[in-house]
Amino acid sequence: MRIARILTFCLLFLAILPVMAAQATSVQSASPLSVEIVSPNLIDGVPGLEQKIQARIMNSSDHSIQDVMGYITMANLTRHMTVNLEDYNADKPVTIGKLEPRESKVIDLPIRLVYTGRYHLYVTVVSSEMPNIASSIAIPVTITSNSKLDIRAVTIVSVVVPSVLLLVSAGAFMITKWRPKSKAYPAKEI
Repeated sequence: MRIARILTFCLLFLAILPVMAAQATSVQSASPLSVEIVSPNLIDGVPGLEQKIQARIMNSSDHSIQDVMGYITMANLTRHMTVNLEDYNADKPVTIGKLEPRESKVIDLPIRLVYTGRYHLYVTVVSSEMPNIASSIAIPVTITSNSKLDIRAVTIVSVVVPSVLLLVSAGAFMITKWRPKSKAYPAKEI
């Protein structure tokens, strides 16, 4: 009985061992870099809005980190896709350079919001010295259309313009239909 328990334990351990090894190889170490968006905490506007995103980049390690850069990442929540930031003039990262141990720097990242929709905007930081990246918590971005129409003007135009066109067309038809026709000259008899 005791030998059966030991054999069962060994078989279970051998069955779980590959799973534990796979998990150990997929675990990544945390990045010593971190980033937080300082301002704004949300964006609500119309297309064409130009905004500066302020982000604080921090080095929490005990050694300096070279070649640090930060950039904007955006996800379109309506279309479930990332955004091509070239359209938003935000495709170039801001180069920070070297961050000393426990040092932080605030950077400004410009963006021009051009399309309507709901987005999440992140700031991401990376260094060429390490494969790890760090991203901020997202801020919500809502861009709505900028049409501010006067409902009375729209109603007047939508009723008056077709009515005038109808009257002009009817008048032109009446003029051509009921205009006196010229009499043809009778043929001469020879």
